[in-house]
Amino acid sequence: MASKQCPSLNFTNAADDEHRRRILKGTHMMGNGNPLDTLFDKWELDCRSEFQRDGIVDEEKYRAAPWKILFLSKEANNIIEDMREQARDAARRLVRFGTHGYAYWRTLARWSYAILNGFAPFNLVKQNYADSAALLRVAIMNLKKTPGGGKARPKQIEEFATQNRDYIIREIEMVSPQIIICGGVGRVLKGVVNSSESWLKTSNDLKYFHWQGTPVLDYYHPAYHFLPASTLDPPLVRATKELLLPRELCK
Repeated sequence: MASKQCPSLNFTNAADDEHRRRILKGTHMMGNGNPLDTLFDKWELDCRSEFQRDGIVDEEKYRAAPWKILFLSKEANNIIEDMREQARDAARRLVRFGTHGYAYWRTLARWSYAILNGFAPFNLVKQNYADSAALLRVAIMNLKKTPGGGKARPKQIEEFATQNRDYIIREIEMVSPQIIICGGVGRVLKGVVNSSESWLKTSNDLKYFHWQGTPVLDYYHPAYHFLPASTLDPPLVRATKELLLPRELCK
């Protein structure tokens, strides 16, 4: 039988007790009243493990964006630093250096820029994405909040997501996106939210389903090494435009 990866409140040793005390005292809180961080405080307490927070990168910029996008990926890898702060740092590095060392952040910046700037063609994205700070205008989330590794283990991710179903659903509801773009976890999320909706396909054959009226698009992970060649009309941008805009405006 698989061991619980959260939630659990059965602290069994001194390290667990100290972790619990730090959270209860507020020394591990990062939210200053942020509702998401209030959720994470309880979630982390239940996990009694290293835990990576994520969500809306910049609340003001996200709420002002033309589309509310949630990028949903697999797990926290080995880096536990808050994903929101990682995204802010990535945005600063992109502006300063014009690129970033990690494909994950370069790709997310390109996707974000394209979708949030009128579904821009790739030639404009390539010229401008690094200066746009588009990463500050989206939400980023991992299904599995505890450390993974260089290569994701699907079984562990699915077990964590199943055991933390209520927390995951609550986080998504608090982010309140207009579209969820899954990086290789569409099937897992569909099971977590217990959706009976059928898989559908966009006109360019990308799979999606609807959950609570929100389109959930299944696509490649941003760090995938063999993403389709970028063209003036990348597959993800075409599919997202089709799902977000009225049909007559997608031509």
